[in-house]
Amino acid sequence: MERPLSSQVATAISALSPELPNQESRAVKGEVTVTWPYNSVKGSLAFLLSEPDIRLRRNKGQVRIQLNGSSAKSVAFCGFGPGDEIIISLEGAKWVKDESAVKLPGSRVAWQLNFSERLRLQVWRPACPKLRNPH
Repeated sequence: MERPLSSQVATAISALSPELPNQESRAVKGEVTVTWPYNSVKGSLAFLLSEPDIRLRRNKGQVRIQLNGSSAKSVAFCGFGPGDEIIISLEGAKWVKDESAVKLPGSRVAWQLNFSERLRLQVWRPACPKLRNPH
């Protein structure tokens, strides 16, 4: 039986690296800030996960997450995007040097997390405020 994600050791985005001990028992929580859409030809998608506190993003407070195969297809079906908060288990993650050409404001960790077939995450969507008619 799998442990709930909330029982895994919370890990700051700035602490992420391949040398991190006990990765199977760790999870990282953050806010989705940028998404790269699902590519059905490659079977992949990516997103930038950032510390919820914008001040922490300047010092390696962002990480690029690349999904491939069935994990990408499942997340594409879910349809999360910027503003959603997620917690993602590091179990099954593969570490790849982040050499993406897109450079956004803030600082990212030197590695990106790649997931293929094994992915455990939870998504929280902020409530949409009701539109008010001023008349």
